[in-house]
Amino acid sequence: CGNTNTCSQTVTVNCCTNPCPPQPLLLFNTGVGTNGAVLADYAIDSHYILTSNPNSGSTNAFVVSPVPGGWLSNTSTSKWIGPTTNGAGVAGTYIYRITFNLPCTNNPVITGQWAVDNDGSILLNGNPTPVATLTGGGSGNFSSWHPFTIASGLVVGQNTLTFYVTNASGATGLRVELSGSARCCCVPPPTNMVAWYPLDEPNGATAVNDLAGFNNQGTPKQGGSLGTPNGPNAVPGEVG
Repeated sequence: CGNTNTCSQTVTVNCCTNPCPPQPLLLFNTGVGTNGAVLADYAIDSHYILTSNPNSGSTNAFVVSPVPGGWLSNTSTSKWIGPTTNGAGVAGTYIYRITFNLPCTNNPVITGQWAVDNDGSILLNGNPTPVATLTGGGSGNFSSWHPFTIASGLVVGQNTLTFYVTNASGATGLRVELSGSARCCCVPPPTNMVAWYPLDEPNGATAVNDLAGFNNQGTPKQGGSLGTPNGPNAVPGEVG
């Protein structure tokens, strides 16, 4: 009939709740196993590797027991580690390293507290500017906690915290408690993507939603829904 109609649409897609809630990072305290429980006395802490050990050259860091006089007591949250099971060590600088993964760099933050015998510094990803230092060689370095925060310098993927512990003489050890989070659920789709799945649906969902704007819904395999035993578990911060 010769008539032409024109319309426009604006579609807003929210990738998750607003504000995006912080999601915890997988971090380990000293003297703690993979399951989060403290290790037995004298056990090897596999998360903290000694990359420099003047005492023996071994890469093993042991849970120290009994705790030398003046040190913070071991607890059900963390324990002291050192180059030997009783904390004895020659003078020198001991270097402990722990690695962890960061799924995104949206407002990541790590908070922690630490203690050393005698002095120490913390480096992130090899940056020569320390995150925190403990100096002076006094007993306060190992008799009380010292808090620190990391809010910059973190990267997507593997990150490394390196703890330098300088021992003047006698006992030496490191004590660390860590926690952290990042807001990884809101990941915008890159341009020219055919499909972008944030995988933020709850377990039990029978479809995963595409955020690229083409409405390409996906179906979880094997059993047709998210979550054990039917299909994969939804993982916050993961995008496919």
